Amino acid sequence: MFVRKEGARQFFKFLIVGGVNTLFGYSCYAAFYLFGLSPWLALLLASFLAVIFNFFTFSRVVFKNYGTGNFIRYIIVFFILYFINKGLLEMIIVSGGNPLYIQAFLAPVMACLSFVLMKAYVFRTRNFQRIKKTG
Repeated sequence: MFVRKEGARQFFKFLIVGGVNTLFGYSCYAAFYLFGLSPWLALLLASFLAVIFNFFTFSRVVFKNYGTGNFIRYIIVFFILYFINKGLLEMIIVSGGNPLYIQAFLAPVMACLSFVLMKAYVFRTRNFQRIKKTG
């Protein structure tokens, strides 16, 4: 029972922190795009800034991990998410959509995928590893 309650609490924190992180990343994207950069370059630069900001907010607030040992795994996951996001953005823009609206639509989708990958790969807990080995 405790594990489920902790998991639900952690997911709730992830949603709150993810909202802050999404606002930060989207604000960077919108600013770069409105300053005249292409959608792809705006996404790349916003992602670069967000990777550092997001790592510290997720690791410290959500996953209670105060070290930097997971940073390489975090970067790998972040780039996987970046390329998925870029691919979806490109596919939808081709149909004539506005890049600002499309990215706003994609943000929550990418946030959910982000939680799954971070929980399973970046910020694995000892309990998760033990369950995985025995289950």
